[in-house]
Formats: sequence, C-alpha cells, structure tokens
Amino acid sequence: MALNTIKKNSKSDDARENDTETDESYERLKKIAIGLISFFGLIIVGAGIVLYLVLFNGGSRGVKLSIETPNTITTGVPFDVVATVSNNQDTPLGNATLRLDLPSNLVYLGVANSEGGSATTDHIGDVGAGSLIKHTFKILDVEDIGVTQTIRISTSYTSGKSSRFEVKNTKDVSVTNSPITLTVKMPDHIIRGSSFEFMVTYQNTSQFAFPDTSLQINYPDTFHYESSSMPPQAMNNVWTLGELKSGDSGSITVRGTYAGPDGTTLEIPVLMNAQFLGNDYKIAESKLSSALSPSPIPLSILVNNHSDYVARVGDTLTFTIHYENKSGVALSNVVVKASIDGEMVNMNTLTTTAKKDNLTNWLTWDSSVIPAFHLLDAGASGDLTASVQLKNFFPIQNDSDKNYSVKVSARLESPTVPYYMSANKLTSSISSETKIGGLVGLTSQLFFRDTDTDIINAGEFPPRVGKATEYTVHWTIRNFSTDIDNVTVRAQLKNGVEFLKSVQSSTNEGVTFDDATGDVIWHIEKLPATKGLVGNPVEAIFQVRATPSASDAGQFMQILGESILSATDDFTGLELNGRGVGLSTALPDDRTVGADGGKVQQ
Repeated sequence: MALNTIKKNSKSDDARENDTETDESYERLKKIAIGLISFFGLIIVGAGIVLYLVLFNGGSRGVKLSIETPNTITTGVPFDVVATVSNNQDTPLGNATLRLDLPSNLVYLGVANSEGGSATTDHIGDVGAGSLIKHTFKILDVEDIGVTQTIRISTSYTSGKSSRFEVKNTKDVSVTNSPITLTVKMPDHIIRGSSFEFMVTYQNTSQFAFPDTSLQINYPDTFHYESSSMPPQAMNNVWTLGELKSGDSGSITVRGTYAGPDGTTLEIPVLMNAQFLGNDYKIAESKLSSALSPSPIPLSILVNNHSDYVARVGDTLTFTIHYENKSGVALSNVVVKASIDGEMVNMNTLTTTAKKDNLTNWLTWDSSVIPAFHLLDAGASGDLTASVQLKNFFPIQNDSDKNYSVKVSARLESPTVPYYMSANKLTSSISSETKIGGLVGLTSQLFFRDTDTDIINAGEFPPRVGKATEYTVHWTIRNFSTDIDNVTVRAQLKNGVEFLKSVQSSTNEGVTFDDATGDVIWHIEKLPATKGLVGNPVEAIFQVRATPSASDAGQFMQILGESILSATDDFTGLELNGRGVGLSTALPDDRTVGADGGKVQQ
C-alpha cells in the first residue's frame, strides 16, 4: 500500500510540471500575439494617416495664399489689397475662387458675387501647375483714424479628382490719416434767437483726387437756416463740390438762428462725403460747438396759457407771444412777425390785432399797431395774441394722414444793436408746436336676426318671460388721426343675461368674459391711425343668451350696459375714450324688428 501511494504522488508531481510548462508557453504565445497585434495596428494607423494626408491634405501642399496691402491707410481713400495664389504642385488647381471677408468699417469697391454682409467672392478659374495668379480688391475705409482693421481672404479649389480644398490668410491694416482737413469757425457765444454766422473751411491734404464730393451740415431741429455764401443743392444743408483734387480747398459761410434752451451748447456735425460706385461715403467729419447765451430779447409762446397744451378737434387756440427787452438799451422800430401753420387751422376764424398778409398768412405787429414798438424801453415787456379755431374734422384721405399739429413761429427784429454784439440788426426768434390729440369712435349694436352674418340666434322672439333667446352684439371701432395702444372695450351684462361665446374678431384678440365683474372685455394691443376711415373698421361679434323675468314683461329687457373704450394716444401720450350706447331688446339696428317688436311677452 505504501508503495502504491508513493507512485501516485510521483505521478502527480509530473503532471504539475507539465501544467507549469503549458502555462509558460501560453504566456509566451500571448505576448507574441499582443506584439503582432500592436505592430499591425501601428501599420494600419500609419497607413490611415498617410491616406488622409494624400486625400484631404495633399491638395493643399504647395499651395500658398499671400496678401499685400499698405501697412497704414487713410480713411476715405481707396487702397488695393492684392491676393496672390501660388500653385507649387505638379497638378493644376481647378475652379478656384477667392473669398474676401471685411469688417463692417471696410467697404469693397468692386463688382463681385455677394455672400451677404461684408463677404464677397470672385471666381479666378484654373491655376496651372507651378504658376500663380494675382487678384486685386479695391477697398475703402469709412472709419475714423486710430483703429486697426483685419482683412481675411481664403482661396477654394479642386486638385485632381479630390474634393475641394481651402487655404486662408489674414492681414491687419491701421487707419492713421484723414484725407480732408475740416475747420469750423464760429462765434464764441451765440445769442439765442439772434442771427449768427459760421464758416466751414476744407482742404484735400491727401494725394488722392476725389472725383465727386459733397459737404453736409446736420443742423439740429432748433437751428433755422437763413442764407449761405454758396447756394445749397438739397435741404439747405448739402453742397455739391464735384471733383476735389489733391491740395484743393474752399469754404462755405452759413447764416442762421438757433432757438435752443439757454445755457446749452450748440453742436452741429459737418461731414465731407465722397461718392464711389453711386454710393456716398463719409471721408471726414468735424463738429462745431459754441456756448449759447441768453437772448437780450427773450420770446416765449403759450397756448391757452399753457406751454404744453394738447389741442382737440374743434378747439379754439389762443397763442400768446411774450416779449421782454433785456438788452439794456432802448430798441427802435421793433417789428414782430408770426406765422400759424397746420392743416387743421381754420384761418377764417383768426382774431388778432396784428396786420395780416392774406397771401402768406404772416401776422405783423409794428409801431402802427403797438405804439411802444417805436422805441421799446429797456426792461419793457408785453404780450401779443392771436386766436384761431381748429376744424371739426380731420382731413384724412389716406392711411398716412395722421399726427396733426399746429406750428407757430415768431421773430422780433430791431435795427438797434447793443454795443456788446456784432451784427447789422438785432433779432430774436422762437417756434412752438401744439399737438392735436387723436379721436376714437365706438359703436355698439344688438341683433336677433343677424342678416349681415351667418349667425343664427336660437330662442323665441318676441322674447317671453322665462324663455331664453340668443342675441349677437357687434362692437365696431373707428380710429382717426393717431396710432393708439392698449385699447380696451368693456361693458357689463345685465341681470338674466349670460355670455355664450366670442363669434369673430377682425383682430387677433377676441371678446372674453370676466366672471368676477360680469364684464365682457375686448382688448387690442395696437390700432393704427385711420383704421375704419381708410379701409374696413375693426369689429368684434359675440353671442349672449337672455332670459326675461316677470319684471321685464311689457317692456324692453336690458341686455348690455354702456360700452366704454379706453386707449393711449401714441402721439400725445394722453388717454382717449369712446362710448357705445347700452343695448336692450328694442333692437333699433335690427331692421327685421318693428318699433315695439322687442317688448317682453308674458
């Protein structure tokens, strides 16, 4: 037994040795397999990279895009951007294009295919192997000096049978110069309402000859142009100068009055424009500014004793022109002239002590009307008045007839000039505008037989106690001379009446019912002027059901209380109101119902 046991143990040791050798062989094979997999993996990755470079990058190897520009540029003077595409490959570039991307302050002066915004594309065709193509873009800077602009250009092409490729490049340019010197000379102090002169001098200090130029002066609203040394071509503020060669110069003198508030600074921008390809571009700008001194003869205008009066249709307006001599000296032969302008003014109702020119409608007060004007003492003051009535209707013909107002201008003159002023006469002027508020109308109607629509109202008619009958309510709005916002129409349903539904509306908003208040409400965000006067009115229709009680027998049942409209006038900022009558089963608008046909029956 002991021998057999020893033999078995010996056999077990041999088996273990064989198992160990098997494990070691497996590990060696595993390492070899991993090595081979890694090796072939690297080969595959490398091949993929090579294939990618050949297919997707090979077409751009040897292709270069360079950009040539001046390092510094002058605003308003065109400059060249030269893009060079060099093909150093053995294969030609096919169907090549150049795309130019500019910042907003650079303008391309050429005819190219627009990409939208500031991008344009030019087709340059094929570029042979070993050759290059140069393309020039004409660019204009319209920004002020002291900025740096980045120009971006890319070229796109095909190479062989591969897909399209793209090469990009950028170039920065600095705006360092202005081509035009603009100088503005004006008085150190300007007296409000008195005439003054300012002179604009210009010179082309660049080497570029501008083919078509113009000078533009942007007056503020309170500046009144009187004259200039050279007649303007448009709106009293644009002068066409034509060609402006290098070194050319000139000047323009403008006379006018300024009626802005005392103590403010007058600023008037002056622009020099040049035309390229039919478009005007600013090439230089300057601002004239001067402190505004109080007028020695201040004028003011009140309307119905208010400085901010808002008129209504049919109003009578009384204009009061107040004057005061603060010049410190007596003024001789004072004359005050005034004009009243506006489509709503009925000049046939004018009441005034002034002399009226029937051709121009100018009003004049002089010493023949106001004896004190023969010699107006220092410190003297007074009021001049004129009254007119507004028309009872708006003269609306089309949808652009809106925002009516009355404008009054007044001007005082005297040949006496105080010692501290340099002028040939003393003047003072002022103007005012009185806005006329809008008007909105509301109509409310009730129908049983709504013959103008497809609506069929159910129930008994004439109405009967305890029996339900349906009716339709029509709200119609007509808006006159101003745009209005936040329009709301509301009315209360009477006892025994319930809201059924909003049937139709000519706006996006329908009629709703407020359970808490018992009101029917129609809200409209905006309503343009002339709506319902030019074109169809705005209308909403809703349906109600009414059940008369015993107390309604023998009389008309009340259906809807008075309809109230409220809105905000965009032009004047005031609240506008409209009213529609209360509605009952009397149905005066229903042509199928007689005078007593809507009385409630037992």
